[in-house]
This record gives sequence, structure tokens and C-alpha cells, in this order.
Amino acid sequence: MASFNRTNSPWAVRGIPDNVLELARTIREQNPPVDEVTVNRILGDLQPHFDNKWTQAMEDEVERKFQTSGHPQYSGAFCSAHFQPLCELWRVSLRIFRQAPPMMLSRLNSVQFVSQRPNKNSSAQYVFTNAACQQLSALVVHPVWQQTSHLFLDALAFAGICRLNVLRDLRLRFGDKDKTCPALRRLNEELDSLTGDELRLSLHEAHKEAREAALTRGEQPSAFSDLLFRIGQIAAQYQPSNAEEGALGNMIVPFNLQDIQVLIGAIDGMNWKDPAFAYKVTEVYEAFKQERDRNEMPRMSQLHNFHVRAVKQTMRIESCPDRFHLNSSQRSASEGDDGGLTQGGLPDGAGLFSPTSPVIDGAGEASSESQPSGQKDDAIDGNESDNDDGSARNGMVSHRAIDLASGQALLTLEEGRLLTEENRLLTQEVRELKEKLRVRDERDRSAVSSLRVLAETMEKEVSE
Repeated sequence: MASFNRTNSPWAVRGIPDNVLELARTIREQNPPVDEVTVNRILGDLQPHFDNKWTQAMEDEVERKFQTSGHPQYSGAFCSAHFQPLCELWRVSLRIFRQAPPMMLSRLNSVQFVSQRPNKNSSAQYVFTNAACQQLSALVVHPVWQQTSHLFLDALAFAGICRLNVLRDLRLRFGDKDKTCPALRRLNEELDSLTGDELRLSLHEAHKEAREAALTRGEQPSAFSDLLFRIGQIAAQYQPSNAEEGALGNMIVPFNLQDIQVLIGAIDGMNWKDPAFAYKVTEVYEAFKQERDRNEMPRMSQLHNFHVRAVKQTMRIESCPDRFHLNSSQRSASEGDDGGLTQGGLPDGAGLFSPTSPVIDGAGEASSESQPSGQKDDAIDGNESDNDDGSARNGMVSHRAIDLASGQALLTLEEGRLLTEENRLLTQEVRELKEKLRVRDERDRSAVSSLRVLAETMEKEVSE
């Protein structure tokens, strides 16, 4: 049982259990705020370098697309306090995932934010709603993602697919390259065996069938498989809107506030056997916000500039992925020659909002506890024993299949990932060297000062 004794806890906060505060403190320590070097690595250089792969004419086309999109109109007021939730989402995403929201939650990763009321929220294709920002920020911090965006993006896409009951193959696969989860491995085999573009079953039903087959063989599904199963249980189904149909037609999964709430409900409703994940989303986020530096990047005055850079960098990656590499946490499920990106289905620049990953160890099983209001749960009708098909012990990390045109393109992405990691290590070494030099300089200054005092003392003694 969580302790609420505040006497011996230096970071105690009223109403938040000590174990949650300790978790949040660890997360903060393991993920320091980003610096300018990291921001430039994520968003790209302030001015791109031109070569035979990226020319001035190509940069001019990016600028034209940006200026004719809705981004300049809707991002102009970002210094207003109204956009504080968006600024917070930026800070959390940069700190935990080392990701920029306009790039992470975009077509680059086969997802796109589509408002539930597009007629009333015409700006939502360019700027997240405040409600979405607030709940996404809370989700990002939760330990279930193991501080990598891979799991988060796959779960978000899974929720969107289940809500819209998508029966077409969007070329997304759920499972790590080592195929350690028997349920997700079997699900992927089912998807790979398709002869057309239509699924034999809904994604949730196909996943459920794969889990049952694994359990029949005495194999345990992974914790991540359990979470996806719970998402499928509580996701209410709706007909896709015209905007959502447009996204699906371009092999992009549309998501909205409802899907975000389903993820929160699934995590909070899980009976995690591994205590590392047994935390409520809101509790972890509230604890994480304590003792944070309020000057973390981006500050409100920087938000507009960061946003513009992220959107333009996204457009560059779409135009020339060989030249502008996705960083280690960004992935694209390419389709054919056009990379699966929008070709006329959306306005230019619209929908841009939407290192080998660590493994989730431990197990979780679905339960019928709290869930977002208005969501449907199969277990409510007395079918819990049929739908809850077991817990997991094997670790698993999800990734999206990268269907690249050639092996060379995959090699290029891997080279970019290795270069990014090498730069990170080099930056850390430089920092450590600077710290050692600083300590040495302080020692030298102290020694010089001591010698000066000694010399003055001796001089006085001689004169006397």
C-alpha cells in the first residue's frame, strides 16, 4: 500500500503517494530538459545546407507550401497564454521522447490529429486543441512507454483503428524485430498473409484470436499485447468522418481526443502485475510537474519559432527522406513510390500534427475497472471471462513496419540513427570534459590564493 507519510519525504506533495513522487523524480533525473544542441538535432539546422539532394528550389517549394497552408495564420498568436497547454506538450515531448509534437504526431509516423468537430475547430488540422494537449502531456510521462515514442505511437494508432473499425490493411505491424511476443507475432503473420487490402477480421478480433492461439500453445502474450487488447475492449466504434476517410485513404490513422482518453482508460484500468507500470496517468503527470524548471524549452516566447521550424522540417523530410533523416524515434510506414504520404488528399501542410527501444518487462492483464465515460466495454455485458484472455510475462516493444522501397533506404535510416547516437555521446563527453576543466581551474585558483596568502605572511615576518 502506498505510503502517505510526508515527514521524511523531501519532495512530498499533498495528495500524491510517495511512490509516485519517487517515480516522477526518477523520470525527471533520467530525462533532463533539452538544450539548444538537442533542439537543433530534432528540428534541424536553422538554415538547411544545400547540396545535390537538397537545392534552393526545393527549399523555396517548402516555403511556398508553408505560407499557403494554415500554419502562419493559426500559429501567429502562439505567444498568448491560451496556448500554454500546447507549450507544455512541447516541453514534455522534448524532454521524455526527444520529439517535437508536430513531427512525432504527424504523417511521418502514419498518424494525424482530426478533430471530432472539424467544422467548429477548423484550426485543429494545424494546431492541437487544448484538451488534446493536456491529456497527451499526461500520457507521454507515463512509465508504460519506457520513455520511447514507439510504444506510444503504436498504441495511439491501434486505438484509432479500433474506434473506426478499419477493415483495410494500413501496412502497420505491431511487434519488435525479434518477434518475441507470440500473440503479436501471430497477428503480424495474419496481416502479412493478406492477398488484398482488406482484413479478414477487425484488428481487435484478429489480435484476440492471435492471443487465444498463443495461450492454447502455453505461450504468454506480452504486456504490450495486453494493453492493446484492453484498448480494443473499451474503444467504442464510430463511422469515420469525411476527413478521417481522407486520411485512411492515404494510409494514415486519424486520431482524436476520444482515442487519447481510451489510452488513459486502458492504462488506468489495467491490473498490472509488474508494479513498474501500476500507476494512474494523471497521478504520475501531477507528480512529474513538481520541482520542474519553469524555464524549460520552449518558453512561450519560443513556441512560434519552434513550431515553424518543426513544420518546415516535416515538409523537408516528406519531400526528401534520403536527405533529411528521421531521428531515432520517428518512423514512416512507406507505401510504394510516394512513401505513403498525402498526395492531394489534404491541403498542403495540413495534418502535420497529428534508439532501439527498451523492452517492457513484466505482465499486465485487462480488468473492468474505470474507463472514459461514453466508452463501450465488452466485459460489461457479462463476457469478461471470454474477452479477458490472460496476462503477460514476456517483454515486448512495438514498432511499425517500415516498408521501404529498397534496402539502401533502410541502411540510410540506420546510419542516421547511429550518427545521432554518436553525436549525443560526443556532446556528453564534451560536457564532462568541461566540468573536469572547471573543477581543475577552481583548484588552481584556490592553490594560487593560498600561495599568495602564504607569501604575504612570510613577507611580514621577514620585515618584522
